Amino acid sequence: MTASPPPNPLAPIDDFFVSAVNALQVPGMTLSVLHKGERLIHRGAGVRRLDRPTDDPTNAMDVDSLAMVCSLTKAMTAAAVGILVHRGKLDWTTPVVAYLPEFALSDPEATKRVTLVDLLAHRTGVVGDEDFLWIGDRGDMLAIASLLKIAPHMPFGGPFRSSSYYSNFMAAVAALVVERVSGQSIADFVDENILRPLNMRDGVWSMDEFYAHPKSVRLHDVVHPRTDPAEFAADVAYNKDAPINAMYAQPESAVVDGLEEARALPIRQRVMPMYGSHYRDYVGIGFYCSTANDMIKWGQCWASGGKSASGQQVLFELDTLTKLHNPTGGMYESEADGAHGLRTLGFACGWIVQQFGEHEVLMHTGGFPGTGCVLVVVPGADIVIYLSGNQTTVDMDEILIQLSLHALLPVHRADVEKVTVASALKQLPKMKAEFVARQGIRLRSLLGETNPFAATAPAPAALPATWPELCGNYYHPAFGTLTILLDAMAGDDNDEDAVPALRVIRAPEFNKRLFRVSATSALAKKKFTDPTNAFMTFPGTMLLCFRQVEGEDDTAVQQPPSCSVSKGRVWQPLRRYEVVLMERVTGIELVFPRRD
Repeated sequence: MTASPPPNPLAPIDDFFVSAVNALQVPGMTLSVLHKGERLIHRGAGVRRLDRPTDDPTNAMDVDSLAMVCSLTKAMTAAAVGILVHRGKLDWTTPVVAYLPEFALSDPEATKRVTLVDLLAHRTGVVGDEDFLWIGDRGDMLAIASLLKIAPHMPFGGPFRSSSYYSNFMAAVAALVVERVSGQSIADFVDENILRPLNMRDGVWSMDEFYAHPKSVRLHDVVHPRTDPAEFAADVAYNKDAPINAMYAQPESAVVDGLEEARALPIRQRVMPMYGSHYRDYVGIGFYCSTANDMIKWGQCWASGGKSASGQQVLFELDTLTKLHNPTGGMYESEADGAHGLRTLGFACGWIVQQFGEHEVLMHTGGFPGTGCVLVVVPGADIVIYLSGNQTTVDMDEILIQLSLHALLPVHRADVEKVTVASALKQLPKMKAEFVARQGIRLRSLLGETNPFAATAPAPAALPATWPELCGNYYHPAFGTLTILLDAMAGDDNDEDAVPALRVIRAPEFNKRLFRVSATSALAKKKFTDPTNAFMTFPGTMLLCFRQVEGEDDTAVQQPPSCSVSKGRVWQPLRRYEVVLMERVTGIELVFPRRD
């Protein structure tokens, strides 16, 4: 008689995954969990895109669906460096300037000492609002080579090798080193030396190929409860949306049926506009598209000591690549989160190092507006977990990782509470409400306690006298040009109550209305030396202020034409301002002087 196969220890998690995707209204998601090479869970749930029938079987999200893996490509770049080190063409301790003589930072001493480990483990100390940095003035992605021109103008957030600031920018420099030394593009080098030996055949490196693929996913975001940013801000920040706030505040102990309570709060979503083909310049640090079928091969290679399924050694220098080079905290057992026992130790090369019980964990997330993924590898236990979703506002990754690790690697410590499907179900309602509620908390802290969007709110008596003086072009040598315009009729076309507003223009597709920040905003006071004329863009992606430039007599003026009267208009001297943009991680002031 043939013995029955042992029961799958993750079967309850498999069922939870499918139910939770539905209850949280995640359009589509894949979950893969491998233990000792066995696929305990390897499936999709939901759909690839909401602009097609959800009951169409060809629209199902599955392990063959093509999705962006974003920052998971950093480990690929790090692996490429390891291969070149193994071949003797690179060295971990040789300064980067030996390979890129034109590389320079604002600190000459750091410039002379930066190595590839510094770049890949995020320990240079260089910071920057990189979402803003990567988009050029025309809306195109900055080419990797062009980044060397702006590197000397990037600010330091902390001391070299004694601080930790995640940097796409520095990882891009490592990719450029690979290209310079190998004579190939980073994509071609990774294809030839990593992806093909691992039989990873599904991936593409360009947006054109991605969108043309018959099984590519689309990116989604939440539109709740309305599409108008001002109304969204009012409903969320000023407690008009009672169900959201009530669900967010509800303790887990009060949840009776997590699935049903999460389903009871419907959210609206939309398919996001497609990104342009120029995003290929993100290759090597944040752009590659692949399937769950291929990404588990990538994870299994790391779990198997850098070997392919056939036993070929594909990755090299793993001791250096996976070593903790940049500790960021959680170094003591007592600092582990008592809820799940997983603590972050810091950065390796292209990986985040964590610990779960007695096991070292390699993990990295990938994200872009409208999509997200996570890869987890536990080499000592031969475990690989991969998740990919086509929405970033509802985050299921953490709970699914906790469930899988606790099921496969029990932690026998009294201070660690085991995460089970039953406890995970109770987290679902708050998980669904968290994104919207969190946005509301931030908006209210910036806009003040009085709802500026309420119907009873007094309309501005007149256009603020300084606003015309704020309009113009502002320039930063690293971040490029900002244009401030005055929109005479901000609001919907049919809005009879439309009022003037300022807009910040970065590129043709970067056009955002500025909302005045409350004079009592604690955040503005904390971040700006002078919070006067502070503004934010919805939904809080940028916080800036206009600061008057002082002249010799405390009055700096814009220069009028050569004559004081032109075509019947008398030129009046105007105050001159500079834009101060808050760097989001460190709060450093990035100053954009007036250029016109």
